[in-house]
Amino acid sequence: MSERRTILSHTDTIRKLIKQFSDDSVFDQEFLYKLFIDSRAVLLNRNTDKLQYNSEWNFQTFPVPLDIAEYVIDVNLPEDVICKIRKSRWKIPRPFTTKMQDVISITTYDGVPISKGDAFKASLLKYTRTMVDKPLYEIQNDYLILHNTLTLKAVKIRIIAADPLEVAQFPRCNTDGTYTDQTCFNIDNEFIPLDPEFNDPVYALCLQKLGFTYKLPEDQSNNSKSPVNEE
Repeated sequence: MSERRTILSHTDTIRKLIKQFSDDSVFDQEFLYKLFIDSRAVLLNRNTDKLQYNSEWNFQTFPVPLDIAEYVIDVNLPEDVICKIRKSRWKIPRPFTTKMQDVISITTYDGVPISKGDAFKASLLKYTRTMVDKPLYEIQNDYLILHNTLTLKAVKIRIIAADPLEVAQFPRCNTDGTYTDQTCFNIDNEFIPLDPEFNDPVYALCLQKLGFTYKLPEDQSNNSKSPVNEE
C-alpha cells in the first residue's frame, strides 16, 4: 500500500529500482531528487489539466512575514510618486503552473481569502463601498506584494510548489511576523507533498526518463493517474 514519504525515502526507492537495471552509483542524490521533482511535475500537470481533483497531500501551507516597503507605480513618474505596500521578507517558492493559473492561494491568518490584483486594481477599490479596505496581492520578481493594506504583518500561503524544498527557507513565524526557531519544512523528517497514489507512477516515469521500463504494480496499472501510457 502506498504511503507518504520523505524525500530520502523517495530517492532511496528510485535508487533501488535503478539497481534492477543498471549501476546506480553514477547517480548522486541531487540528480535523483531533480529527476523525482521533474516527474512529479509532469504527473501533477496531467492531473490538473484534466481538471481532476488535487489531493490536499499535494499542497503545502506556511506563513509568510511581511515588511513595509516602497512601491514604484511607474518608473516614468517623479521619484516622489510612490506608495507604501507590504512585501514578503523573502522570495516565495515558485508555484506549480498549469495552462490556466498558478496553483497558489493567499489568506489572512483568520482564513479570509486575498484576491489577486495589482496597484491599479487596488486604486479602484476606493470607489467601492464594500471593498474599499480589501487587500490584493501580486507576485513581482518572486516576492509577494500586498496592496491596500499596511496592517497585515503576515499571511498564509497554500501552494503546490514547483520545488517543495524551497519552503524550507522559511522559518515558522507567529501572527505578528516574529520568528520561531523552526523551519516551515524540515527536509529530514517531513513528507514530500505528494498524494501517495502517485508514488508508483512517478517512479515509473523516473525510470522511463532514464530509458528503463518499470511495470506498475497490478493495483496501479489501470489507474488513471499513471503517466506511463501517456505522451
